[in-house]
Amino acid sequence: MKDKIKVTYFNNEVLEVPVNSRILDVYDLISEKTNRTIIGVKVDGEIVDMFTKLKKDTYLDFFDTNTIDGYKIYQAGLKFVLEVSLNKVFGDNIEITFNHSIMRGIHVRGRGQRHPAPNQRGFPMDSNLRRRFRYAVSH
Repeated sequence: MKDKIKVTYFNNEVLEVPVNSRILDVYDLISEKTNRTIIGVKVDGEIVDMFTKLKKDTYLDFFDTNTIDGYKIYQAGLKFVLEVSLNKVFGDNIEITFNHSIMRGIHVRGRGQRHPAPNQRGFPMDSNLRRRFRYAVSH
């Protein structure tokens, strides 16, 4: 059994790495050769995570947000962060619905019980959350 494999990437460049190298380790070795912000990777046409270990000669198809797959992954991450944030602020008192995408945006609807504005007394907000909210509103 061989202890090295060939990884082909970008414009058919080839790199030899040890068997069981993670894709993330390979990317660290080649990251200076791209100015793109990589958001994901495909192996044999299938999207896999960056911690996948490589066992055989492989073509890595790195992609960024300018591809459909990259944009969908990025958008899913934004939705997750928004939903977690709103649930942290409003608890179980809000129902969040992602209706559809608009150009490069997302239409979101939140339904639930009304709460006082974040600056008003009685709003359950710790000082760290209050600081982050003020920063977000001011930028």
